[in-house]
Amino acid sequence: MLNHLSARAFQRFAFHQDRGPIVRVVSIQITYFLKSAFGMAARWREGVRAGHVEQVATDLLSKEID
Repeated sequence: MLNHLSARAFQRFAFHQDRGPIVRVVSIQITYFLKSAFGMAARWREGVRAGHVEQVATDLLSKEID
């Protein structure tokens, strides 16, 4: 599984190598956005499971505003 993922990552890297710098910057920004969105969703789920919905919502909103 790890080899498959690293092969996919290499293919994506190689694909962006022949593109201009704008495409690389945009792809990095999209990747960062997706990672942060999935991270927020994971924290939300953990907070819901633990029963701390208000605290998690406050934390997420404060991070988004910063």
